[in-house]
Amino acid sequence: MKRAGVVAGGVALLGSLPAAMSQAAAGAKGVGAPGALTAPEMATLEGLLAQLLPKDSLGPGAVEAGVPDYIDRALAGSYKMLLPAYKSFLSTIEKAAEATGGSSFAVMPQDAQIKLIEAVESGKTPGVTAAAKTEAEGFLQLVLEHMREGMFGDPMYGGNRDLAGWSLLGYPGIQLAVTEQLQEVDAKVPPTQMTAKNYGGEPYNGTPV
Repeated sequence: MKRAGVVAGGVALLGSLPAAMSQAAAGAKGVGAPGALTAPEMATLEGLLAQLLPKDSLGPGAVEAGVPDYIDRALAGSYKMLLPAYKSFLSTIEKAAEATGGSSFAVMPQDAQIKLIEAVESGKTPGVTAAAKTEAEGFLQLVLEHMREGMFGDPMYGGNRDLAGWSLLGYPGIQLAVTEQLQEVDAKVPPTQMTAKNYGGEPYNGTPV
């Protein structure tokens, strides 16, 4: 879980979601297909996620685990009310990248990406208005929350590819019956590799993967 709450380079991204964003995420309804974000917007999002939760010796990172796909699917469906705000945020990141001399965030060197994320987190996004700085600072927390959803949620929603997030946590998969032995302290629970899809579950924000 530590990897999911820290940006590469030690940039902590902890904090509560802005109330309006939380309400929008909770109240949004609808069913859609992938394709909410454009290819350039997806490239920016993937660049951000690659730094927010990078792959390392413990396993795949957010990008490898399909978190960008999870977010894209959600923005086409259950989180569609947040799509304009996401587009605005990703545009702000690109403006900030250009202000620091980069052609785009996705192709910036890793250390430059981390430095820019640090600036966004502290409300000092370069090259944008004061209002945009404040909005970006708050929205970064929402991106982090959605990253956690995609990394550790059921893979039928598009993320947690190959159960990468569950493996990282040591979660064995859905257990329909837990024996007395498995409830003992330090018991090793064998992985079932079972997800909600195996039991007929269907995602509300897109087609099953």
